[in-house]
Amino acid sequence: MNNLREIKLEEMNIDPFKDFRNWALVTAYTNGKHNTMTIGWGGLGVLWRKNVATVYIRENRYTYEFIEKADYFTISFYEEKYKPALTVYGTKSGRDIDKDQETGFTPVILDGAVTYEEASLTIVCKKLYQAKLEPEFYLNEVAAEFYKLNDDGTRHHLYIGEIIKILKK
Repeated sequence: MNNLREIKLEEMNIDPFKDFRNWALVTAYTNGKHNTMTIGWGGLGVLWRKNVATVYIRENRYTYEFIEKADYFTISFYEEKYKPALTVYGTKSGRDIDKDQETGFTPVILDGAVTYEEASLTIVCKKLYQAKLEPEFYLNEVAAEFYKLNDDGTRHHLYIGEIIKILKK
């Protein structure tokens, strides 16, 4: 049963500084399959006169393979009680397990995208732009230090999507 209803952008009541840090899920859907991962980086804003959302996905993540091919992605936010499930989505790979089955989350298929019945809010985005974060463009030590401490040779890619729909529980 899908209990999500569409709301206007002005009704979206999230704090991106808090809500991305408290984790969200990004889901990409292609060829009849989807993959989801926990994200802690993201943003909301305006670009090219469009309302947009930005997410960052490391190229060694299984979700990267999906979002590279997908036209749409979703960002979904959850109540605190779902933190254990979000931990599974952030620590296990969809290459190895069915994360939806492991967490008990219920996928909701949308036009070209997927979210979850358990989501309190979902932002549906149409991809507008993507780029790899390249070390030669780091302007200070923060990014360089992050990758120095966590360097496995892979980098994050940024994806900017036009917000085309917002769904609320």
